[in-house]
Amino acid sequence: MPNGAMLSIYKPYQGKYGYNWMYGEYCEVGFTRYDGVELYECTSDPLANVNPPSQVPSCWKLIN
Repeated sequence: MPNGAMLSIYKPYQGKYGYNWMYGEYCEVGFTRYDGVELYECTSDPLANVNPPSQVPSCWKLIN
């Protein structure tokens, strides 16, 4: 039996820039995510990505 577990979440493609932000998802620098209708780019690794991009300006930069 493996020592760890893996969670797989199906996310349908959301258009030109990829996916909407999801609670707890893995993100890294350069990823873009929608937060409602605004588009954000990840500028530093958020580690525990549990807050929407609009609430964490130190990790996410508003693009539009």
